[in-house]
Amino acid sequence: MLKFFRNIRQNQLSGNKVTRYLLYALGEVALVMIGILLAVQVNAWNQERNDRKEEQQVLKQLKAEFEANRDQINDKIFLHQKIV
Repeated sequence: MLKFFRNIRQNQLSGNKVTRYLLYALGEVALVMIGILLAVQVNAWNQERNDRKEEQQVLKQLKAEFEANRDQINDKIFLHQKIV
């Protein structure tokens, strides 16, 4: 693939087709920029997905901790009522 593009560049430069070469070069730069922007967007989506997973895990842990605390409080209340 690289050899193909190299041949295109060499043919355009050797034939004094500077304007066509410049258009080709701009197109190549545009393709590289599009590729980079796509990679950045995919990375952002992946990071957001990982953040949501982590958030759900933390929320589940908080729920479990709150339920454990509620059970402990109910046990203490029952114990104090029994003593009284």
